[in-house]
Amino acid sequence: MVHAMESLAKDTALRCEEGGEGAAEARELRRRVLSELGRAARHQATGDEAAEGLFRALCGAACHVDDAALPTLLYTDCHLQELLSARPPLRAVWVDWLVSRFSEGARETLVLRLLADFPDSAAAAAAPPERSALGALLRLPPWAGRTPRSAL
Repeated sequence: MVHAMESLAKDTALRCEEGGEGAAEARELRRRVLSELGRAARHQATGDEAAEGLFRALCGAACHVDDAALPTLLYTDCHLQELLSARPPLRAVWVDWLVSRFSEGARETLVLRLLADFPDSAAAAAAPPERSALGALLRLPPWAGRTPRSAL
């Protein structure tokens, strides 16, 4: 399902870039698909595994959206903050997708928003960078997360 959503998102992104009448239809299709994936993941009653699968499909589609449209699309139409609030384990999945698949501009904007919405997510950055996707993204120094020792 993730690959199908990524393919749809790539095709839609190309259509949006072309401009013209087809671009408006493609933007509306993209908005509706992402909105439905977000809604389905939020309301998944059968369990976390199904919600995670839908969320991964949402991430796969979202990583192909142009940077300028992402924050509004994800936080307004897809209700990303509500989804991440309702299902905290999805925050780690979100960080993994941000680190590995999103453009640098989108990554910066969305990580800052994640940290503003969920300050406890910053604790993930305190782990050694090789074990933490967020730590790797923020490129923390090797001593981060450890108690400093005095030279005295």
